[in-house]
Amino acid sequence: MSVIDYLLTRSSNFDIVSKFITCNFTTYSDYAPLHIQFKTNFSIKCNGVQSNFVDAEASKFFRWNEEYKDMCRNALLINSDNIKSTLQNIEAESQDEMDSCVNDFTHQFIDIMAPFFQQSQKSGTEMKRNHKQHYKHIDKPWFDIQCKELYVNYCKTLSIFNGNKSKKNHIELNRVKKTYKDYERKRRRIYMRQEGDTLCKLRKNNPKKFYSVFKKRRKVNCDLTVTDFFLNISKL
Repeated sequence: MSVIDYLLTRSSNFDIVSKFITCNFTTYSDYAPLHIQFKTNFSIKCNGVQSNFVDAEASKFFRWNEEYKDMCRNALLINSDNIKSTLQNIEAESQDEMDSCVNDFTHQFIDIMAPFFQQSQKSGTEMKRNHKQHYKHIDKPWFDIQCKELYVNYCKTLSIFNGNKSKKNHIELNRVKKTYKDYERKRRRIYMRQEGDTLCKLRKNNPKKFYSVFKKRRKVNCDLTVTDFFLNISKL
């Protein structure tokens, strides 16, 4: 399993690592981040004011799409055993345990629903209430039904591996991931080849429409005139 992030620490620090999880990579990236929690003897007090979004930061949200209703239902049925197991093993004797149970239950549903309904919203330098929101929709036309099913199967296998990091589960995870990525690459190659053939035919049969497909570069207006530029250069 390819993971970009890694953790280096002394063996004496193993006891303070309370959680170590390999997170999912999305359908749009091979990047698999690590989720790590440490036990510490101090606490950090944060203010309750919500900070503005920084540049290039994107927030994720879910939007219902009737087209994926049946596929989502099938994904829930596939993962029903894991959901039932989570509900049956709830032991909330304290607030921390209750929070942990809620988080585990929520993450299970997020992993199942994300391939179908998750979208991202990209912000500018600051995001204010009066600003117009820009939504970023991921465009992967080659991502067909079988791709989604393979991705759901990968998420299920990854969840099993995170729960029990055994050699057998690791081998199975690598196999499922390879099957999913190989099929997605195949569908992408076919799609790109078809798009290339379409553009070649369009360029020969209808050049005007062919060049209209490509966006024109935005012209940047300069406040400095040619005369002022020449005068400044001549004074050097």
